[in-house]
Amino acid sequence: MIKENYSIVAVASWEDRFPLGTERNVKSYSPEKIFMFYYKEYETRTENNRKKITAICNENNIELHSIRVDFEQPENTWKIFENTFSKEVWNSKKVLVDISTMPRDSIYGVFHFLEHLQAEINYIYYRPEKYNSVWLSRDPIKPRLVFKHSGIVTFGKKTILVVITGFDAERTEQLINFFEPAITLLGFQEGKQFNNDKYNVEKHKEHLTYLTQTKIETFFINAYSNDHGFNILEDKIKEHTNDCNIIMSSLGPKLSAVALYNICKKYPQVAIAHASSKDFNPEYSYGIGETYSGKL
Repeated sequence: MIKENYSIVAVASWEDRFPLGTERNVKSYSPEKIFMFYYKEYETRTENNRKKITAICNENNIELHSIRVDFEQPENTWKIFENTFSKEVWNSKKVLVDISTMPRDSIYGVFHFLEHLQAEINYIYYRPEKYNSVWLSRDPIKPRLVFKHSGIVTFGKKTILVVITGFDAERTEQLINFFEPAITLLGFQEGKQFNNDKYNVEKHKEHLTYLTQTKIETFFINAYSNDHGFNILEDKIKEHTNDCNIIMSSLGPKLSAVALYNICKKYPQVAIAHASSKDFNPEYSYGIGETYSGKL
């Protein structure tokens, strides 16, 4: 197998699509190295899949870097990303960032440091074949602004919160209650895939009807389009970037995080908020589905 000087960056998961996606990545990109981050809080849950990645690397003569990070202490994880991607060896390096099972704050951190080193960043996302139909995540934790992407807050200006919604309406509610925006813009993913109309759109409309402290407006995006919803998001915020504090959060399709990252590059006054959960279903998803890829 001829190496193409690629390095792959991913975060280990217990989902099927993590080892299945890695197998596809190795076949398509012939990497020299794989940087596999894993969260200590889920170390036991991801152990079997991490062993599969080790076997894949051994079979294909790939140098594996297995790096432990901290889900509950994001500042520690940020420092580990900084140390990992601060070396000059990354300059102009070809990198494939597999965001399929990568938490959004990790996506922003990896992109941030690799871009700073002017690496050639490609990203790839594998949908699962299907999600668990009972629950995916629960018990939302306190939202926080992402390091180096916390925008510019001006006192006295009203706040606009833009949320790309997912299947957990409680996380959306948590964001609204925490930031207390004057206006909340809910971006719903288009289509009926994975029962999106029932578990996302209808669920949010039912769950948030009682909220009176914010004016709620809705719109639709397509995170699976070429720009992952960037143009629609830009249309929603650009007229308010000078007179409002704008906070954006991605809770829906993972590719919408790419759009948010690009929005904040163009509008550095806009903040990205991350809202995670304490508990994730051990059977979060099954199988592997469509592939989406692009360049940052």
